[in-house]
Amino acid sequence: MFGSISSGAYLLTSLTTPNGPDGLVFPSAEGTPLNHQNIINRIWNPLQIAAGLFALDPERRDDDGNPV
Repeated sequence: MFGSISSGAYLLTSLTTPNGPDGLVFPSAEGTPLNHQNIINRIWNPLQIAAGLFALDPERRDDDGNPV
């Protein structure tokens, strides 16, 4: 998901880091806007799953057999 950092720690780091030069709340490491789909897949969906607001479909699997 986020490598060795948990989603909560990532969110806390993102919220406590000063905004980028363009006033972006979640800028990339380069200070540019993040791709919308990356935010959904890497931050929003995992947070919803962790909060119990969204459940993975146990029947849906990727090519390696992992739930998607």
